[in-house]
Amino acid sequence: MNETGLLCPGGSRSPGWSSSDGALARAMAGKLGISIRTARKTIRNTPCLPKGITAVTIGTNDTPDIVVSYAQPGAVMELLRQWQRTKGTALEAEVSSFMAVCGSVAVRAYLTGRLCLSFGCPDSRQPGKIGRDRRVVGMPSRLAKELVQEKNQPVHVRA
Repeated sequence: MNETGLLCPGGSRSPGWSSSDGALARAMAGKLGISIRTARKTIRNTPCLPKGITAVTIGTNDTPDIVVSYAQPGAVMELLRQWQRTKGTALEAEVSSFMAVCGSVAVRAYLTGRLCLSFGCPDSRQPGKIGRDRRVVGMPSRLAKELVQEKNQPVHVRA
């Protein structure tokens, strides 16, 4: 456990509470059997919140900025189908197995306003207890509302 009370160093970096990217790169390289150079590059490419955010509420909230779900593949497929019905295009997504829930989904969704997907990372799968039948999906609340509203609209088909 570190100074933030989190077991995962990436989970401390993503909300901007730790700036020890060097230590994170060394830990990641050792744990995953990759070079420190590759770990550093991956860390640089994983978003984190700007300094100054002092709290992140996890759980239920009446007005969340983002929503994150551990969804089954069939539910993710339905979400993507709804995305395509609403947007008229395939979802372009960056998928990473590093800081997969904290940085690559939650923070990326918050910063970009986009729908983000992940298959998890070793820490989210083992200690985080994401089941093998789950995928991580995150998006801003306003986007979730938009997709739900569009789904509930009648479809008019011209012959």
